[in-house]
Amino acid sequence: MKRDVVKKEQEKKDMEDVVEQDKLVEIRSKRVPGKLEIHQNGIRYQSPLSTQQRVDILFSNVRHLFFQPCQHELIVVIHIHLKDPIIVGNKKKTKDVQFYREATDIQFDETGNRRRKYRYGDEDEFEQEQEERRQLGFHGVPFRSNVFIQPTTDCLIQVVEPPFMVLTLEDIEIAHLERVQFGLKNFDLVFVFKDYSRAPYHINTIPMEQIEDVKDWLDNSDILYSEGPLNLSWPTIMKTVTADPHQFFQDGGWSFLQQESDDEGGSDEEDEESAFEIDDDDLDAASESSEEDSDYGSNVSDEDDEDEAELSDDDEGDDWDEMEEKAKKRDRESGLDDEDRGRKKRKH
Repeated sequence: MKRDVVKKEQEKKDMEDVVEQDKLVEIRSKRVPGKLEIHQNGIRYQSPLSTQQRVDILFSNVRHLFFQPCQHELIVVIHIHLKDPIIVGNKKKTKDVQFYREATDIQFDETGNRRRKYRYGDEDEFEQEQEERRQLGFHGVPFRSNVFIQPTTDCLIQVVEPPFMVLTLEDIEIAHLERVQFGLKNFDLVFVFKDYSRAPYHINTIPMEQIEDVKDWLDNSDILYSEGPLNLSWPTIMKTVTADPHQFFQDGGWSFLQQESDDEGGSDEEDEESAFEIDDDDLDAASESSEEDSDYGSNVSDEDDEDEAELSDDDEGDDWDEMEEKAKKRDRESGLDDEDRGRKKRKH
């Protein structure tokens, strides 16, 4: 008995500095860790909190499925873009459902140097390969923040930061590049869909250094594009299109976007031509000087003709044989004259 009493007193003494804590308040965010399962005709996400909290997605309703590894990001993403929206969570309909898992790079080796060498033997080459894959992408602002946008075979996507962006290329009718001017650092990109009831999609503040890459991508994707120096009023344009689409295309359709680009180029050419225009007075002075130059040139040409004529007359002499005979004849005649003069002197 005494031993038990001493033991209890000792335990009580040891527990004197222990304070009773308040009840823990759990943080339950929208992104609850759970389990993703694949089944015969779809996939199921099961929440660990309750068996009733689950999301089922049928393959027949999947339009695009993207897998994005943790390239320059700390998450691995499986993003599903649906054909028809579904209800998820708090009774909001959505066409984009994403499953992700945080991933961190292994900085220490738990199993020996062999595994680390196998994975980290060519870090520079691996990073260079990843950079080449990302060269097709570009930065822009589709909503409020500047994000990295990447083209795929069938889409243009941004699935890292919400709100997500998934544009199907076959739904796009035309693309227009706005604010393409010399001196500006950024331009905007507008996509007009084949379904005119959808509002045009804007991607703003794309660096001007990437405009040629964007044009090449649009060209390789068989998307008609145009460019202009100003931002257009697309609500007004789409209102005109939806009011009477037949008349809109009878009047030229989207050709006015291309004409805007041509007019811009034409104005530049006119500016260049106007720089070489001269006044009428300068034109008259130039014509008079040209006439004086022509008179001077004619006089010089006449003198040259006379000199050439003289040279031609001299050049038209006899042959060498004829000239030699004439010289001998002259010598004989001069010899006879000298003899006659000598005889006359003797007679005197």
